[in-house]
Amino acid sequence: MNKQLLIAASVLALSAGSALAAPIMVENFSFELPGEGKPGFDLIPGWSGEGTGGGGAETGWGPTDGIYTGYCGGNMEVFQLTGHTIAADEVYTLTIDARRTWEGPNITLGLYYDDGGARVQMAWLLHEFVGGSTTDMEELNLVALANDTPAAIGNTLGIQIMSGPSDAAWIGFDNVRLDVIPEPATLALLGFGALGLITRRRA
Repeated sequence: MNKQLLIAASVLALSAGSALAAPIMVENFSFELPGEGKPGFDLIPGWSGEGTGGGGAETGWGPTDGIYTGYCGGNMEVFQLTGHTIAADEVYTLTIDARRTWEGPNITLGLYYDDGGARVQMAWLLHEFVGGSTTDMEELNLVALANDTPAAIGNTLGIQIMSGPSDAAWIGFDNVRLDVIPEPATLALLGFGALGLITRRRA
């Protein structure tokens, strides 16, 4: 196999990885349920909240999907345990739209695994908001490799959204998305399969 064909196989494998990124279901990903009033996290399907700052779902404040956004004050952790079992060699991408609703200094995105009811963090991204007392929604991304946390493999994957230290400050978030990319061996097989098509066409 010549060098050009090897390069072609590599490019095809990488392209296949992007194309085959599969969504992991995030329940109530845009905080549209229960769909009335201004509920706290104890009333929002799919989500839980712990901490002193409070929060929940509300209309307005720049939603990017539907009419509701999630929000919380300082010293809060909002989380959801998905139904996905972590497997070796998988790559995860967590994407969230977030904003400073009022004076919130930062937001931390996290992926964790469930260890007998304990949330053990796998990866995190601390994002500092820049601008005035309020900011527009912006898209944030966290990428995590399962193999970086061997103890996580075989356990269930979860999502965390954490606010900064001030109870008097608020952040908003919406449109929570989580994707998984197949492990590299699968991508290599896809690339070489496509390469077989190229060589057959040349023959």
